[in-house]
Parts: sequence; structure tokens; C-alpha cells
Amino acid sequence: MMARMCSFRRLRSSCSPPPSGASACGSAGGKHARIELLPALCKALGIDIHEHHTVTGIDKAAVKSQMRELKKQRAAALEAQDHAQLKSLRRQIHRLNHQIRAHMA
Repeated sequence: MMARMCSFRRLRSSCSPPPSGASACGSAGGKHARIELLPALCKALGIDIHEHHTVTGIDKAAVKSQMRELKKQRAAALEAQDHAQLKSLRRQIHRLNHQIRAHMA
């Protein structure tokens, strides 16, 4: 645990500009300090922050609009207490969610 903290402190000090304040990452610094620290650490380590959020190979907007339509149908099926239709719609929504996640690069 101490070795991990030492390496973390080393990375924090190598950031330019270094995070401000004596307790930039400690409990006194809080969430705001951690939000400032993440981009600085990613820059120091050469990691792209938004690298994993791009969807390639499918039209994400079309899939999301289809999911919105299915969710409206799901709400109607829930009102009507149509359990077979409800299960089918939930599986379709799940399949579309899985499709989006599978195409994230």
C-alpha cells in the first residue's frame, strides 16, 4: 500500500502544472481536487482520457432512438401487465445495449 502511495505521489509531482494545495488528493481536498488531478495524471502518463468512449462500426444514434421507442413500448406493456411482451421488449433493449458496448473502441 505504501509503495503504491509513493508512486502515486511521484506521478502527482511530475504533473505540469502540479495540482494546487497541500492536500490536493487527500480527504481535505475532496472531489474537486481529484477531478483536477485526473486530466493531469492522464497527460503525464500519455493516456487519452476519452479513448474508450467512441463507438465504431454501428450507427449509435439510430440504435439509441430504437431503444427509446422500445422503452415507450415497454412502459405500455407494463401498464397493460403483458408479461410476455414485457420480457421480449426487455431482451431487445438488452441486446441493443450489448451491441453498443460491443462496438466501443
